[in-house]
Amino acid sequence: MSLTVRSEPHQQLTYADNVKMVAQQKRSKLRDTVTVAEASGEAKSVADLVGSVEAQENTSRQRRNIENPPSLSRRWVVFPDELESGQYLDKEEKLQKAMDPTSVYVKTHTVAVERGIGDKILGVKYVKKGDFELRDGGILGAAVDGKTPGAAKIALPQKCYTAAAGSGLILDKLLEGKERLNGDDFGLEDDDEMHCAIGVKQVTNLLNMARGNDENLNLLEQMALKTGTPTTLLGITWHVTNRLPLDANGDRMCPLWTKNNIVMGVWQDTLGQMWNDTSAKNTPYAHVGAFVDVVRAEDDGVHVFLCDES
Repeated sequence: MSLTVRSEPHQQLTYADNVKMVAQQKRSKLRDTVTVAEASGEAKSVADLVGSVEAQENTSRQRRNIENPPSLSRRWVVFPDELESGQYLDKEEKLQKAMDPTSVYVKTHTVAVERGIGDKILGVKYVKKGDFELRDGGILGAAVDGKTPGAAKIALPQKCYTAAAGSGLILDKLLEGKERLNGDDFGLEDDDEMHCAIGVKQVTNLLNMARGNDENLNLLEQMALKTGTPTTLLGITWHVTNRLPLDANGDRMCPLWTKNNIVMGVWQDTLGQMWNDTSAKNTPYAHVGAFVDVVRAEDDGVHVFLCDES
C-alpha cells in the first residue's frame, strides 16, 4: 500500500456530488410507488387509526349520554439502522476513479444502497442470491403499531392474502385482490395509484393470459407481446423484480398496494462521503449510506397474491 494516498477536501466533495448524481440516475424504481415523508427524532407517526363502531339503540329513554368510543392506534416509522456500503481506496488509481461518476467505485456502492431501499419498501431482507425473507416494516413485513412506537408489531392479516391453490398469477386472483382493496375504499374514490410487484414467472403468467385467445388480447396492449413486458392491467402498474420472498409453502409472495398507504420516512437520503481513516494509517475510505424506514399506514391497503411457480 502506498502511504502517500490521501483524499483532499476537493476530492471528498467531488465524490459526494458523484454519489448524488448516480443516486438520481439509479434510484430504486419502487420509490415512486410510495409516499415519502421527512423524518427526524426517534420515530414519526404516519397515521392515526380509528376503529369502527356500531350505533346503539336507546329503547328505555335513558338520560345518560351514550359512551361508544372507537379503538385508537397509530402507525410509526422508527429511526432505523443505516443502509450502507463502502470500501477503502488504498491505491492512487482507486482514488482517482472515485472522482469519475461512471466508475465502478461510485456505481457499485450507490446502487447497493438504492437496492436496499427497494428491499425496505417491499419489507424483505437479502439472505443470499435468489433467497429473501420477510423483515419488519415495508409492504409485507410487520408494522409498528400502537400509541407509542414500541407498543406492538402487527403482521399482515390473513384476509389480505389470496392462496396459491396450485396456480400462478391468474385473472381470478387479480379480480379478487382488486375487489377487496376497492371494497375497503382503497383506489376506488380517489386517484390513489395501485402497484403490484411480480417475479419473472408472473410476467409469463400475464403474457400467457393475454395471448390465451383473441378475446383476452384487450387485457394487455398487443405491444406487450412483442416486447415481453406486461403493461397496465385492471388499473394496476406492474413492477418486475427478483427480490420477492417465498412463503412457508414455497409460493411466491406478490404484493398489491396503493401508493398513499405505504409511507417511507427519510432521515437521510442516499449520501456519499469520503474521509481519511485515522485508524487505518489515514487511508481514504469511500462510503454510501441512507437512513429510511417504511410502514403500511393501514393493513387493508395491501393484498398479497400467493403464486405457485412449479
